[in-house]
Parts: sequence; C-alpha cells; structure tokens
Amino acid sequence: MVAKEKARISVVIPARNEEDAVGEVVRGVLTAVDAIEVIVVDDGSEDATAERASEAGAQVLRNPYNVGNGASVRRGALATSGDIIVFLDGDN
Repeated sequence: MVAKEKARISVVIPARNEEDAVGEVVRGVLTAVDAIEVIVVDDGSEDATAERASEAGAQVLRNPYNVGNGASVRRGALATSGDIIVFLDGDN
C-alpha cells in the first residue's frame, strides 16, 4: 500500500492599506491552517501593511502602485508552490 501524500496549501492575501488587520489575519492563518506558505500581495499600500504582514510571518510581494485586486490575486497565485491555493481578504 502506497502512502498518500498530504496536499500542500498556499494562502494568498491581497491587501491595500490594511496595516491594522493584516498581521492578525496572517497569524490566524498560520495558527488555523497547515499552510506551506502565506503570501501577502501589498497592492501599493501607503501604510505599513507590508511590514505588518512580514512581521506576522508572511512572504510579502509589493506592487509599486495600486493595480487592483484581480492583478494582485493573479500575482500571488503565480508565486505559490502549493497544490491548493486559498484566497483571503487582508482586512478580516
């Protein structure tokens, strides 16, 4: 009998100006889900969104300016290495 491999989960969180919530969201994901990676795509934030996400344990991709949710979701999805991708909002 061959052991079945466990699916690897990647979580993508597009966020813009969410410094007050994104750290809590990332920590919640890392506590609740056995994810191999949490990727926050900072969509041109003018606050400390990227820093708060990184401090909480996420890999952060930064857009130099606001390109929109769809483009940020796509960028995050292309950066994943998991078998399953879960998308969440950055503002809880």
